[in-house]
Amino acid sequence: MEDAAQLARALPEVTEGVRHGNRTWFTAGKAFAWERPLSKADLRRLGGQPPPKGPLLAVRVANLEEKEVLLLDPPPGFFDIEHFRGYPAVLLELEVVSRRNLKAAIAEAWRVCAPARFSLPAPGRPPAR
Repeated sequence: MEDAAQLARALPEVTEGVRHGNRTWFTAGKAFAWERPLSKADLRRLGGQPPPKGPLLAVRVANLEEKEVLLLDPPPGFFDIEHFRGYPAVLLELEVVSRRNLKAAIAEAWRVCAPARFSLPAPGRPPAR
């Protein structure tokens, strides 16, 4: 979690706080990444599947379409839970996700929530006109 915190804090105009009892990183008053342990209800919904091990980080994505595309063939450590269905965010299993993918996911989540003056094109996309 400290690697994730360091990556988030390195981005412009980021503040760290607590929301719903969990460490959260904000930009422009919007949460873009947060600790997200599984609740008892989340664990029940997993049924017979073993729960992820170690800490989890939730990160925003641009929209539900991008989330769907990402989860069609998710990188190792990326997943979704019932509680996040219909919400533009995914979970990262920090003991599994690569540092490169962690950094990219946090940067993309920040980009989605950052003030317009910081608007940078998503990787591989031309800048907006």
